[in-house]
Amino acid sequence: MTDEKRCPSCRQWTQWERLPEDRCAHCDAPLMVGLPRTQTAETERNEANRPIWLEAKATDGKVMRIVRNVALVAHIVYAGIMALIMMLFAALVH
Repeated sequence: MTDEKRCPSCRQWTQWERLPEDRCAHCDAPLMVGLPRTQTAETERNEANRPIWLEAKATDGKVMRIVRNVALVAHIVYAGIMALIMMLFAALVH
């Protein structure tokens, strides 16, 4: 499916297949100028919000990987137990 898009550099309308590698037919400039920056900014934002202290890293030794994995499992089990207790409390209060 092809659409038309106005080129950001020469402002002419050109065929666009919505692919990152599409280029203008008139000036050969890329049609999706802001996409790579937006994707990297979103990736960096997701990386910044992700808790990394529980994840086993490739640079960790065997013992540290085991400790991190045990801590991650303990964290998940604790969160599950707390959620169950809150659900039971909410059901009993009503």
